[in-house]
Amino acid sequence: MSSNIRINKICAFCEKEFIARTTKTRYCNHTCNRRAYKKNVRKEKFQNVFHELEVSRENKLQELNEKPFLTIKEVCQLLGIGKTNFYSLIKSGMVIPAKFGKRTIIDRKQINSFFK
Repeated sequence: MSSNIRINKICAFCEKEFIARTTKTRYCNHTCNRRAYKKNVRKEKFQNVFHELEVSRENKLQELNEKPFLTIKEVCQLLGIGKTNFYSLIKSGMVIPAKFGKRTIIDRKQINSFFK
């Protein structure tokens, strides 16, 4: 089934002008079609990865919000600061850590009182 329709269109991938024979044609040739398809597949993969990372970060923050005691690494993740900045808060006396052997923990109430 051939068509006598001739429509000037712009390729959705390379943005060059071409003559289409149907109203649904989006790409100027098969190469542009393949490249656009691969680009969309790659984009979807990246979106899935970023979505999974976002979900895992939210789960991690939710777990941190439920813990009564936090390690220094967890406090830094929760507050979004570096270890050096947090150690300076400890040194200034704004946060008082507890030690269990080599492990240093911080009471959740101290972190919450930080923002009040």
